[in-house]
Amino acid sequence: MTKFDISKIMTNILAQQKLETNIKEYKIFHRTYLCNIKDRLTILSQLYNLCIKFQNTTLKSPFLSDPDRYNLETEAETMLKKYFSNSIYELYNKRIPPPKPKIKIQNPENRFLITLIESISNTFETNNEEHKQEWTYKTNFLLFLNNCLFYFGLHPDILKRDPKVYKRYNFVLNHFYKTPKTKQTEYKLLITPEILNREFLIPYEKQLPIKISGKLIPFKSIYQIKITSTLLLDDEIVLFAAKNKIQWNSKNRDHIAFINFCQDETEDLHRNPFLIDQEKEKFRNQRTYFVNPIRIDELINIKSKKIDLLKLIQLCKELNNASSTKTAYTPTLLVRAIIDYTPPIFGFKTFSQVVNNYSGGTKSFKKSMHTLDNSLRNIADNNIHSQARQKEILPTITQADFTPELDLLLSEIIRILK
Repeated sequence: MTKFDISKIMTNILAQQKLETNIKEYKIFHRTYLCNIKDRLTILSQLYNLCIKFQNTTLKSPFLSDPDRYNLETEAETMLKKYFSNSIYELYNKRIPPPKPKIKIQNPENRFLITLIESISNTFETNNEEHKQEWTYKTNFLLFLNNCLFYFGLHPDILKRDPKVYKRYNFVLNHFYKTPKTKQTEYKLLITPEILNREFLIPYEKQLPIKISGKLIPFKSIYQIKITSTLLLDDEIVLFAAKNKIQWNSKNRDHIAFINFCQDETEDLHRNPFLIDQEKEKFRNQRTYFVNPIRIDELINIKSKKIDLLKLIQLCKELNNASSTKTAYTPTLLVRAIIDYTPPIFGFKTFSQVVNNYSGGTKSFKKSMHTLDNSLRNIADNNIHSQARQKEILPTITQADFTPELDLLLSEIIRILK
C-alpha cells in the first residue's frame, strides 16, 4: 500500500467522522430542545424569514448603532421567547469570547499622542470585530435552529453515509398460505444484506419455501414481495417516524408505514425466478454465457473490505456480452484478463504462483487452474500476438470454451471472500 493510498484512506476516515459528528449534533439538539415543539409549520415560516433578514444584514456589515439591527434582534428575541424554551433563548444570547487585541511593538521615540491614537484605534477595531463575531454567531445559530427543526433532527448528510456500512433492508412478503381468499402480510425489519440474500432472496429465486415470522411459506403461496432500505440508525428512526407522521412509540409502532416510507429497491434486488431458471437452462444447453449469471450475482453480493471486485464483475459481464461473437479473439482476451486479475485475492502476485502454491483448493481445482494457466494462456497469446500472414484461419468459439475451469476459479474466489 502506497503513501497515497494511506493518505486517501485517512482522508475518507476523517470525512466520515466529521459527517457523523454533524449528524449526531442535529440528533442531540433536536432531542434536547425541539422534540416537543408544536405549530412547527408556523414557527418555520417565521424563523425562515428571520434567517433571511439576518443574512442580508450580515452582508451589509452592520454596526452596533444601526437601528435596523436593533429592531431585528428584538424581533428574534421575541420570537424565541414565544415559541421556544428559555434554554434556546440563552443559547442565542451566548456570550462570544472577544478577539484578542492586536499587539504592536512600541517605538520609544513615539510621542504620547500617537500612542494614544493607536490605542483608541485598536480598541475600536477590537469592538468592531467582536460585534461581527457576535452577529455571525447569532445568524448561524438561527440557521442551525431552522434546519434542525425543518429536518426533525435528521441531518441531510445521512444520505452520504457509506451504504456498505450503514444500509439495512426491510422485507415484506404477501401470501395466501392457508387462507386462499385472504391475503396475509409478513415482514422483517432492518436486516443486513447478508441475511436478506441468504434467508429471502436466494430461497425465492430457487422457488423454495421462505421462513418468516415463524411460518414456512411455500413458494406457490407467495403473492408479492417488497424490499426497501434505509441508512438510519435505530435512534434516528424515531425522528424519521415523527417527520413522516408515523406512529412509533414503545407501545405501538406502524412497521408497514415505516417500510413504505423507506427507499424502495424491489426492482433492483428482486429478479424473476422463472427468468433465472430460463437463464440457467440456456446456459447449460446452449453455452451462450461464459460466466453463469448466478456467479455474477454472487460476486455482486460479496461485501469485502480487502478486495474491490468491481473490475472482476465488469470483466465477467463483458465476457458474457462477447458470447454472441463467432470467434474467440475477445473472449480469450477477457478470460486471460480475469486470470491475471485474480492472484492478489489468493495472496500471490502471478497466476502461476496461484497454480503452484495455493493450498486452499482441492486437487481438481489445481488441475483446472493449471489448464487455465497453460492451455488458455497459450491460445490467448496465439490469438492476440500473432502477426499478419499471407493466409489466416479465424479461431472458433471452441478455443475459448474454458467455462468449467473459469466457473471453478470464480466459485473459489466467492468461497474465500464470502
